[in-house]
Amino acid sequence: MLCRVLCIISFVGFVYCRYFIVGPAKIRILDFDPCKEYSNLPMQFIIKSRMFNESTQLLDAFWVLPVDLDENVTMSLKCSRIDKRKTQVNSFILNDVEACSTLQKYVGDLWTYIQSKIGMEPGVCPVKMGNYSTENMILDLTKLNVQMILEGRFRTRIFLKHLSKPLYCTDFTIELTPKKE
Repeated sequence: MLCRVLCIISFVGFVYCRYFIVGPAKIRILDFDPCKEYSNLPMQFIIKSRMFNESTQLLDAFWVLPVDLDENVTMSLKCSRIDKRKTQVNSFILNDVEACSTLQKYVGDLWTYIQSKIGMEPGVCPVKMGNYSTENMILDLTKLNVQMILEGRFRTRIFLKHLSKPLYCTDFTIELTPKKE
């Protein structure tokens, strides 16, 4: 019986392993647009990308943070996996009370790296209001706290609220693939 259970678990693991990346991953941001139903939100985040080589994308970003990213700012993230045949709506959902601590918890060293590259004090919450920018930044997913990530194309919405009022909303599409070393 134990042998049968182990065989079934191995088979299921083999079937679903193609959906996960373990180790270095390549991320490409395909588009990054403000949510259509919200206009003139106080927080602005502009990102432009270009390929440096076949597996590395460079990012230029500008972030206007009109309030401190503190316990009054909540974050919601909904991610849908786009398959050739269908879209798996809400493949990953994150609703958390404090945006800054959520970024530290889930993004970890990558968030600290991003903070240092855009002119914030790394590893510090709350993030102080202000204007932040960077050029030619590489998103190194090996710094991500999560050791295994989903592979594929994802349409994601990130939504931030400050004291229950909309602060920021954007829709973006990313593609995650194993990185060839």
